[in-house]
Amino acid sequence: MFFAKLYIAFMEITFMKKLLCILLILCLCGLNGCVEKKKAVISNDNYDNSIIYNIGKIPDSLFSLDNKTDSSILPALFQGLVKYDSNNNIEGALAEKYIISDDKLTYKFIIRSDAKWSDGSKITANDFVNFFKEYIKRNIDNNDNLDCIFGVKEYRTSKNSFSNVAINAVDENTFQIRLNYPCDYLLSMLTLPEYTLRNIDTDLDKWKDNYKQIKYSGPYIIKSIDSKGNINLDKNNCYWHKDNVINSNLVFSTIDNDEAAFANLITGKINVLRDPPINQIGDLKSNDSINFLKGNTIAALAFNLNSKPGDSSNIYTLNNDFRSAVSLYLDRGIICSDILKNKYDPSVDYLNYNDNASLNKAYFQKKSSSNKADELIEKIKLPKGHTFDLIYVDSIENKLLCDTVISQINNDKLNLNIHAAACNEEEYKQRITTGKYDMALIEIHKDFDSPISLLKKWEKNSPFNSFGYNNEKFNNIMVKLNFEKNDNIKSQYIHDGEDILMNELPFIPVGIKRNILCNKNNINGLFINKNENLIFEGAYITK
Repeated sequence: MFFAKLYIAFMEITFMKKLLCILLILCLCGLNGCVEKKKAVISNDNYDNSIIYNIGKIPDSLFSLDNKTDSSILPALFQGLVKYDSNNNIEGALAEKYIISDDKLTYKFIIRSDAKWSDGSKITANDFVNFFKEYIKRNIDNNDNLDCIFGVKEYRTSKNSFSNVAINAVDENTFQIRLNYPCDYLLSMLTLPEYTLRNIDTDLDKWKDNYKQIKYSGPYIIKSIDSKGNINLDKNNCYWHKDNVINSNLVFSTIDNDEAAFANLITGKINVLRDPPINQIGDLKSNDSINFLKGNTIAALAFNLNSKPGDSSNIYTLNNDFRSAVSLYLDRGIICSDILKNKYDPSVDYLNYNDNASLNKAYFQKKSSSNKADELIEKIKLPKGHTFDLIYVDSIENKLLCDTVISQINNDKLNLNIHAAACNEEEYKQRITTGKYDMALIEIHKDFDSPISLLKKWEKNSPFNSFGYNNEKFNNIMVKLNFEKNDNIKSQYIHDGEDILMNELPFIPVGIKRNILCNKNNINGLFINKNENLIFEGAYITK
């Protein structure tokens, strides 16, 4: 009997061990299944129904972006008072309409009754007042674009309080701006991504941790950020025009390398890309999903015009005939078509009226005029063998451009020892600020849709003008432009200003950068607006 009981006890223990082993195996299998599921959620390799666009460097803040991040992320998440439609006409956005006074000094914006934040709360005129108050207060890059508004300059420079700024809420639904002088480009400025409505607080600066706390005013919200830095967006169901958001899934990849981003397009990991590497453009031209569009950015050569008493180091750059000779030596056609693979259109002027070519005036030829250049060099008789520094921000494209410029302008007549110096962005800015250069490859961006945007950059006190250019007659024209009400006289001032710049040549336009948009053939409804932002709101994928 004892042995029988012992046998039964042994069998029970063995059964329990087997049962525990089976349960342990099942538990491990279940745990492994959870891990696999988690991996599937964070993987960024399979977004079958998503539009995937590379914006470059992941932004540090959603308040202000640096130039390594495509600003198209802002109009995807936030919206302003007005915007450009697909035909690049200005239309109401969060404001359903705007009213301009007869003297063109007062602008009233009527906020849509169905305009809401992503949390469902109503967007009011006071939200815009608070936005502009905080935006101007931060005074990013000493931006003076809004100085046309009464009191802004004094508030921006801490000479007055915001209570003296003519930005206010007339009532809950009426936002009002009063100007110092008529500003025909105000509406164009207000379409810029930096003026999209946001609550300016620490959540924007720490958005990667706090994106769920942010209130969005645009067509999309941030749903998640995956382990590879992809920013996953979802449709904002409180957006006033939500029915126009066809594709709910939008992904912004953050590949901070042009070649790697292009490889991802080829392999299908992204399906929309802008500005592919210059050495790949030829391969893409046979593909019907590439579009070359007019751009707003001018590549130019700027001269160091900062002179110091007794300093002869910039004897060349201060000589107007020398600057003219450099311009004449350039073959813009070869640079833009052969070297830069048609990524640029040759510049024959500065203001470049895209919408009205009849207003353009050709100051330059696309081909080189080396004989005329030689005559100028003989005339000025500058000393030979001078070391001459041409600086640029390091990139394949910029190196190609600068090497070609040097080969075109450096000859027996000129006999300069030209050194092209590739810099990182910080070193480049420092050398511009301290004047340690002779000539610099620069980008001149048309900030808003007006030729005045390009002229303003060369005023004496412009934040852009670090190159020492100062012409009293030009500065006076810019003051007159602000207060002139007659359109014909204003147009004449604009042409006079361009004449002065193109005759004195503090900089030499080389080419106008094109927007090159590459996308898979099943992506539809995308467009690039006048601000060079890619708009996704009406985009969709076909099967």
